[in-house]
Amino acid sequence: MTGKIPKYGKNFIRSSLPYHESLASRMYVLRADPSWYIRSNRTSEKWFIFRARKPEDLPVTSKSTLGEAMDTLLRGIELGFYDANA
Repeated sequence: MTGKIPKYGKNFIRSSLPYHESLASRMYVLRADPSWYIRSNRTSEKWFIFRARKPEDLPVTSKSTLGEAMDTLLRGIELGFYDANA
């Protein structure tokens, strides 16, 4: 699945943010709780899971692919590690 964007429409909304020196402008916002989102570095080598949308926010975790990051976030919420709608 390398190089392909996983199906995300059911759980995520693709959106954009203004230019950032080290992060890509595209992001994938969790539909169930828009304060959670996934964003990559500019080269898409690492995908980061964030909570909230402030420039000073630090990522919760990082993964190698968008699919892994999406799965991690959804699974983390399902298992109660990440709190959606808090």
